[in-house]
Amino acid sequence: PIQSVLIVGHIGKMIKIAGGIMQTHSKYADCRMEIIGVHAAVAGADSKTVKSIMECITAEQALLLLKSHNQQIFQNTIQSIKEKLIYHIRHRMGEYVNCCVVVFSEKLGVLIQSENVEWFLEQYKNFELEDIRTYLPSEFYSETAENGYVTLYPHIHHTDGFFIARFIRKE
Repeated sequence: PIQSVLIVGHIGKMIKIAGGIMQTHSKYADCRMEIIGVHAAVAGADSKTVKSIMECITAEQALLLLKSHNQQIFQNTIQSIKEKLIYHIRHRMGEYVNCCVVVFSEKLGVLIQSENVEWFLEQYKNFELEDIRTYLPSEFYSETAENGYVTLYPHIHHTDGFFIARFIRKE
């Protein structure tokens, strides 16, 4: 049985999960700005700032805007998003799976890291990537699949964007 999971994702996808949306493809739901805006408001952002967030196109843009307005409100917003994100993931995963979360932004770097990520990396340091081609449909093969990971892109693979890796325990 699965005991631990490390979920690493871009803020553009993970913000939807923080809102309780598990189907993150844009054709099903796209309320990224609404979720960021509500968390910003709870963290103390004024209505003008929330309105500016609502006018953003990307989650990256919204967070950069928020950070440029007020560093403390930005930090409080990230903390609020982190709490909801971890709540929704743990609710779905169940209490028997240790779920570790890292959320990143291309421009801001690591935004969220659950407290147990360091534990996870220490606990599972005796693992290495395994060739995953036997687990994937051939249309998802890439030059990295034999190295143990693959990145899927919506505009190429007609899926949500994913990074998939398979690890095996070292002997």
